[in-house]
Amino acid sequence: VLEGDAYGGAVCREDVPEDAAGSEPITAYIDRAAPTVRGSQPLAEAVGILEELGGRRLVVLADDGVTYRGLLCLRSDRRHLCLDAECHAAGAATVDPSRRVADLVLEDPTRARVLEGLGIDYCCGGRISLADACAARGHDAADVAALLGESRTPGSEDVDWTTRPAAELARHIVETHHAYLRDELGPLGELVEKVARRHGDAHPELLEVRDRFATLAVELAQHLPKEELVVFPAASRPGADDGEGIAQAIREMEGEHDAVAELLVSLRELTHGYVPPAAACMSYRAMLARLAELEVDTHRHVHEENNILFPAILAGTA
Repeated sequence: VLEGDAYGGAVCREDVPEDAAGSEPITAYIDRAAPTVRGSQPLAEAVGILEELGGRRLVVLADDGVTYRGLLCLRSDRRHLCLDAECHAAGAATVDPSRRVADLVLEDPTRARVLEGLGIDYCCGGRISLADACAARGHDAADVAALLGESRTPGSEDVDWTTRPAAELARHIVETHHAYLRDELGPLGELVEKVARRHGDAHPELLEVRDRFATLAVELAQHLPKEELVVFPAASRPGADDGEGIAQAIREMEGEHDAVAELLVSLRELTHGYVPPAAACMSYRAMLARLAELEVDTHRHVHEENNILFPAILAGTA
């Protein structure tokens, strides 16, 4: 925590109680006795302090003992040191909060994981600025922009589909997301029904979860064939004659995506963020975990269609 250029202390995650009020100032949790080193101290001394404390980071101050200079950190192998500003900030990108959320994910697909964790919609709601999206969720836009700017190791799902042919993306959606839905919606529906039947008296919100999920399953079951039979074939035939017909079909698909997104939001709210009650049985917990997985997969699915595939098809039929 800085006070101008002066170091005011450190805040450690473990020092903040789990029940801390979100409105409390960060200064309430400052540890002013956190270990520091001076910039002129020998490196061997800094390493010795880290070894003695068992920690991985030290605050580096100027020789006046007040002015903040940066962090000295021990890498995870506990054998090599790096300057935090050089090792982490060098790989960071500058993210402009005025840019559209969807465009930020198109630029770096790994950002979807960050936004998912923050509850920020990057698929159906991705056409608004990051600043507006953060305001809607109560997040600080500068903090979220900094998180999005950090380097992350891409996972198997973090594919840059903007560089691939539209027909390849259409196949991926059918073979991955559509196949997942066809395999999952029936068994998950049975599990939702079972949990609602057994625990609906104690948790009446489960009855609404059952009804919302049933509506969602019907929406998706009717939606997938329309995409595969009407819209997706246009990805394989650039310059198709029926450009206006395809454009109308895409508008209908996007409207149905919005309806699905609203149902997912209601499921998240009804289940309190898919967090199980303390006494929840294994079936209850499994249901919530699978609903959360469905939400994440559907967000990626819709993002790949709304923000990549559909614009590519429209450009090819224009």
